Amino acid sequence: MKIIKYKPKWLENIFDLILDIKVNEEKMRYLKRHDLWSIKKSFLCFYLAVDEHELVGCVGLKKIDNESVLLSRFYVKKEARRKGIGEKLYQKVIEYACKHKYKDIYLGVDEVSKSGIRFYEKHGFKRIDEGKFISEEDDFTYFKNLEFEKWKN
Repeated sequence: MKIIKYKPKWLENIFDLILDIKVNEEKMRYLKRHDLWSIKKSFLCFYLAVDEHELVGCVGLKKIDNESVLLSRFYVKKEARRKGIGEKLYQKVIEYACKHKYKDIYLGVDEVSKSGIRFYEKHGFKRIDEGKFISEEDDFTYFKNLEFEKWKN
């Protein structure tokens, strides 16, 4: 399994991966894809987890302001979970954020994404109920200060 930077040839696979998770696991009826049509413009960075020519995960970062980024489109195929793939994708975006001197990272998550919530909380994200809300589509907003991560990296 390799973590690679986004390449346009993977776009349809990214749509398929996210749609499968949204429909079959999160029971959503649609997928808003406006940010995916122009990944290079919408995201600061976007990484893919590829296993033997199959896309098994993805994650990206979007700029909120000069000090903050948004963790976005973080998905790992169900059959590929619990194999460290999510951890590797997460580390790539954290390295990027730290290297580019961002101080805070936010994310939005749906209540039905129990495994995602556990992952984020395990990695030090705290749910916030006021302040910056990332998206009306998400049920919860989580936040993490990156100062400790910068020290680690």
